[in-house]
Amino acid sequence: MEKNTLAAYLEQIFNLEKSVLVQQNYMEKVNQLYYDVNNTEIYRENEKKRGTSGKEVYIIMSCALIAGLVLAMIVLVFWTFSGHDSEYYPKIIFASVAFSFVCGGIYLSKEGKEVENENKAIEEKNKYIRLENEKIEKWKKEESKTLQDEYKLLSEKLEETKKILEQLYNINIIFPKYRNIIAISSFYEYLMAGRCTELEGAEGTYNIFESELRMNLIINKIDDVIRHLEQIEQHQYMLYSAIQENNKQVLELNGELIKLVNNSACIEENTKMTEYYSWISARNTEAIKWKELGLIK
Repeated sequence: MEKNTLAAYLEQIFNLEKSVLVQQNYMEKVNQLYYDVNNTEIYRENEKKRGTSGKEVYIIMSCALIAGLVLAMIVLVFWTFSGHDSEYYPKIIFASVAFSFVCGGIYLSKEGKEVENENKAIEEKNKYIRLENEKIEKWKKEESKTLQDEYKLLSEKLEETKKILEQLYNINIIFPKYRNIIAISSFYEYLMAGRCTELEGAEGTYNIFESELRMNLIINKIDDVIRHLEQIEQHQYMLYSAIQENNKQVLELNGELIKLVNNSACIEENTKMTEYYSWISARNTEAIKWKELGLIK
């Protein structure tokens, strides 16, 4: 197979692999945002103050009675030592107890009025809180639906891209073991850098790739690649560039999506999001057309 044809084939596969990576990572962000929206906390209403309970009224009035009796005893002592007539004793006791009860009643009435006024103010605040919570619940419902629709659309696009990628792999040019973004990026890099011109053979891409793996010059697991990204730049430059491009694109898309959700805007009206879906469709269409040209059979 000619080098240019092989390079064009690997380029199409590499582009689709990169597209799959971006879509998968962006879907994770959408899913996380959906979780965050649904777990947005609402405001708690303020608790109203309770009025004086029956038990508390009983205690207060009992204290008033005791205070009245104590007051009566004090008055009687002074009354007796002053040499006044004892016939007024019952009246003094009654007046003292009555005075204490009146004071207790005034205290309860004042406290009840204060509680009532405070509860009115609390209720006004709670009305505002309930209105805000209704807005939040409405926002959560609307944005959850928007994110569900977005996730569904992304799933469909990802499935479409994976099918096209599988069709290109099924031409059976690439050995199944190497059908992944790490191997493909390395093969494409070897060809474009002029290190080889074919897949098989002692100087082919397969042999170079396996040799670099044995020498630990390259990383062959995507999770390890992401964790040690700066370490792969020299020997896996195209993969390094693809991950950097992926991170930038996903970050931009996620930022746009967060702004849309926070502002309750329509995704379809956002230029960045429209461009993203056009980008997916363009890559898929290009791969399909390339395959239909029958350059590799």
